[in-house]
Amino acid sequence: MNHKMKVFFFFLFTVCVLYMGVREVNYSNYQIVENGTKEVITYQIHKDGTELNILGENLYIDNSTIESIKDTITNLIPKNK
Repeated sequence: MNHKMKVFFFFLFTVCVLYMGVREVNYSNYQIVENGTKEVITYQIHKDGTELNILGENLYIDNSTIESIKDTITNLIPKNK
């Protein structure tokens, strides 16, 4: 798999996780992939944002950023008339 495809799938996965946060689905701790005893990708959705842990690296995305990404994606999709 070439680098562009990896980046695309990672972006797609991130958008899906952010969408789940926008829907305000409250999972306490959802484990996506488990590799042996090490959690590869986990996330927690809080009232004020989403926390991603990917291979031990933490990334916190607040709701204003999620809304901004949602608005950008919504504006890119053509509206039916």
